[in-house]
Amino acid sequence: MRPIIVIFQYKWKLLGAADEWLHRRQLVHEGCCSLSRNYCTVSTFVISSCAFMDPASATISAVSLATAVSGTFTSIVQCLEYVELGRNFGKDFNKSQVKLEALKLRLSRWGTSVGILVNSSSVQIPSLSTSAQEVEQVEELLAVILDDIQTVQHKSSRYAGLPSSRQGDKQALKVFDVNDLDPMHALVVQKAAATFKKRVRQVGWGKKTKWAVFEKKQFDSLLSDISENTSNLEQLFPASRKAQMQLSSIEVEEIRGADAGDGEQTLAVLGEAIGRDSEHGDKFLEQAIDEAMKREATHVYLRTEAREDAKLDQGDLIHKGFKGEIPKGRRGHTYGTTILSGRATGRQGDTFGSKPDNDPF
Repeated sequence: MRPIIVIFQYKWKLLGAADEWLHRRQLVHEGCCSLSRNYCTVSTFVISSCAFMDPASATISAVSLATAVSGTFTSIVQCLEYVELGRNFGKDFNKSQVKLEALKLRLSRWGTSVGILVNSSSVQIPSLSTSAQEVEQVEELLAVILDDIQTVQHKSSRYAGLPSSRQGDKQALKVFDVNDLDPMHALVVQKAAATFKKRVRQVGWGKKTKWAVFEKKQFDSLLSDISENTSNLEQLFPASRKAQMQLSSIEVEEIRGADAGDGEQTLAVLGEAIGRDSEHGDKFLEQAIDEAMKREATHVYLRTEAREDAKLDQGDLIHKGFKGEIPKGRRGHTYGTTILSGRATGRQGDTFGSKPDNDPF
């Protein structure tokens, strides 16, 4: 549901000028995680003005950007924190859950970089000079994100409320639990969630109500729409980009962890989930992953495609005369995305010693 806009007009007499009208706008949003019509946080701002000033170029005087949009932003964060994925996701559940956690990190990173969330890291957050027009743009983008989420939430609620005879397979209403994740995806989700919770620890959560998305197509469409609008938010304040890059590097390091044995795998899982071909993808996180991968591995293959009768062999060929045990703790390689089509075959990894005579590569 779109935000309800309430306009209050104040007649203001300016010296030597015609009567001017100043506006105080209030954005009242429905509580996201409850489908009742109980209204929650009110976000306001006041435009300051003086004689002969163009109202469009006015700046915020009474209330900061954080105060103006924190209500909507909090509602978005709450919705994404409490969403569950239906059993219909099947084998796509692992990747979808990581994708959701990555999106939550992206939103919290942006919120931290512009001062909506309290910065709990060592990153220096710039002091932004925000115009009324920019605040309005932020409000509109956040309102669209919240509206998109509430639309999916409403559809899911309606589906869950249908008579059992119209719901089809009862399995369709069951949801996954984080305990259903495979070990490596569970590790990434756990670490990403820990970083997210540190950033939003001062958010007032209110009553916690879980909700579910039952259709993967609907889920993917929602995340795509949110990503597009988040990308637009990221571009509004160039001064915050350095902080966002630094915050994304912290995310990657915390997900990678101190255990070098899991580091490369966790980053590969995260990188695969967020994808790299989207116009509105998380460029900050992509760059941070790439830089960390280069530190993890001796060779980095970000994307490889082999077609028809091609034979793909990636890795090192260790000296022909090598004998003995393979060295422990040797850094491996990063293979990224590999696509084989047609009759193409591939092998990835190091070969120690001579290749066998019948080796097809």
